[in-house]
Amino acid sequence: MSGQWNLHESVLREVSWIDALALRTSFGHQGNVPSTAIRLVVEKGAYNSNYQEYGSTIYSYPNISLKWEKTTTFNAGIDFSLFNNKINGSFEFYTRYTKDVYITEQVSEVNGVSSQMVNGGSIRNNGIDVFLNFKPIDNMTVVNGELKGFRWNFDPQIDQVINRIIDNATASRGKSLKTDDQILYTDYLNGSIPVRGYPINAFFPTPSQASVLPTAVPIMRSMPSNIHR
Repeated sequence: MSGQWNLHESVLREVSWIDALALRTSFGHQGNVPSTAIRLVVEKGAYNSNYQEYGSTIYSYPNISLKWEKTTTFNAGIDFSLFNNKINGSFEFYTRYTKDVYITEQVSEVNGVSSQMVNGGSIRNNGIDVFLNFKPIDNMTVVNGELKGFRWNFDPQIDQVINRIIDNATASRGKSLKTDDQILYTDYLNGSIPVRGYPINAFFPTPSQASVLPTAVPIMRSMPSNIHR
């Protein structure tokens, strides 16, 4: 669902230095179906001459509790053109909230696989986009069918995206989307551990006490204490 209000055609149509000015907004809600089946799927393998039968492997591990991943998005922006098109641009803000995010959870290998897909929490993304176009000099004209003259313009652009995990569906004391027995301290060093309240792929490095400890064990001051080393 979206809409746009062209201010230059209504309340600001008498303002001569405004060529175009429009407010726009949009709202949407969508759901993503999991890429894995919620029932057990077994894949038939090659024939094993030693056992004289076909082997099979688990193609998809079941999770009957798996739900749709749901995303709500809101956008708002303004587009403008001023002073005979010498200044053009747009400002846009958007926010996206995703609930029941799909993540991979480790399971015991006695099940035939080492991981399964689960609904792991909620994520919020906020972002801004700024586009500007300036034409301080524009003397371009058509002479005998050819475009001649001089034009000077520049186009600065700014964009910023901030994502943050705002909820988790596990019992981790460290606010992680993984359970405590799945976390290694290296997960915090390489950015592969999703932690509530921090951006996705955040790193948690701190200096090692190499000058104090002969083993140079890293001291992770900003991460939870329940980490397996």
